[in-house]
Amino acid sequence: MKKIIFIALFSLLFSGCIPAQFEIATSEVDKFADKSQKSIYTKNNRLSTKSTCDGSHLNEMGLYVDTRITTKDSKSTAFLDVMYHTWAPSGMSVCMFRSFGAIIEIIFIADDKRIAVNLKTTKSYVKYYGWNSISKSFDGDLIEMSYGKISLSDLESIANSNTLAVKVIGINGSQTYEDNEIEKTFRSNLRTFLLRAKEQIN
Repeated sequence: MKKIIFIALFSLLFSGCIPAQFEIATSEVDKFADKSQKSIYTKNNRLSTKSTCDGSHLNEMGLYVDTRITTKDSKSTAFLDVMYHTWAPSGMSVCMFRSFGAIIEIIFIADDKRIAVNLKTTKSYVKYYGWNSISKSFDGDLIEMSYGKISLSDLESIANSNTLAVKVIGINGSQTYEDNEIEKTFRSNLRTFLLRAKEQIN
């Protein structure tokens, strides 16, 4: 059993399945862009590893909620970029039917404060990358992406909350994420981002 576990972990480490590190980045300078506009955003802020097909993902998959803040003429606007990433082999469509389909809303309960964000779908697709001789199907990833506007005060409420629950609603169904199912780094990453954003956009 120990040998099997070791092989599985070794495979995860060297197959590119380790979650990408959290990052804070700024928009690239474009000679055609309005010089008064600034943008700062996060990458790879995973909210939960919980799967829509029961259980939890052990690799880079799961629900990601990243944040963008753009500033123009001293007015700041914040956006949430919501992405769900799950396994979708060609021969097992059941998980696809239990995906969100298109994510249309995300609701946060930050302590006792309810924060609902309406979302617009940007992308929803499956990408296949190899034949699995055991399952006799193509291994694939399902990606569903949406975005929506949120106030800076609501972002701060989420980042500084002692308890947090989240519900994601899609056209195919919904899923809740209780406080103990949310990544411990999610809120701390968001706090770090907000501090950095205040320094750069003010």
